[in-house]
Parts: sequence; structure tokens; C-alpha cells
Amino acid sequence: MRKFAMFAVVGIIAASFVLTSCGPCRAANSQQAVEKSQTIKDPAKRAKYLIEQAQLFFKNRQFDEAILVAKQVLSEPSKYTQEATSLMLRAQDAIMVQKQQKLDVEKE
Repeated sequence: MRKFAMFAVVGIIAASFVLTSCGPCRAANSQQAVEKSQTIKDPAKRAKYLIEQAQLFFKNRQFDEAILVAKQVLSEPSKYTQEATSLMLRAQDAIMVQKQQKLDVEKE
């Protein structure tokens, strides 16, 4: 019984480690994302990595960073061009909404 409990605890710790380390790690900023992408030789994988980074920046409300990374994707033709364009436009819209909300608060 003791061995089972120990294996269960070790299993839970291992599973939590695996689950928390899954998924793409977000770069600190767009420059870091672009620099890391330059080490990826395959253009499709490079574009996919950049799109993932741009999406992570967008989800974290770092819209300027998302736009810069999306522009990097657009600098090379790929199947991710449409997704990069869409993401860039959504980020620009989000920035406009933030600015409008800030103006509305200042007026009150």
C-alpha cells in the first residue's frame, strides 16, 4: 500500500510537470521571438512559430508585440499570411478600442 501511494504521488508530480510545460513558450518580446525564429531553417515551421508567438502576445493583450510579430510573418510568403493579416487587424482594432476607452474615461 505504501509503494502504491508513493508511485501515485510521483505520478501526480510528473504529470503536473508535463502539463505545465506543454505548449509554446512565449517570448519576452517581439524582438526575441523574431531572433528565435531566425534559428528555424524550415520557412513553414518558422512562420508557424511566429504565428503562435503573435497569438500568445494577443491573448496577453500585448497588441503592439502581436502586430510586430505578425508583420514578420508577412515579410515571407507562406500559408500563414492570411492568419497573420487577420491577427494584425484584430490587434489594431483592439488597440483602437483601448484608446477609445481611455478617452471615454478621461472625459468623465
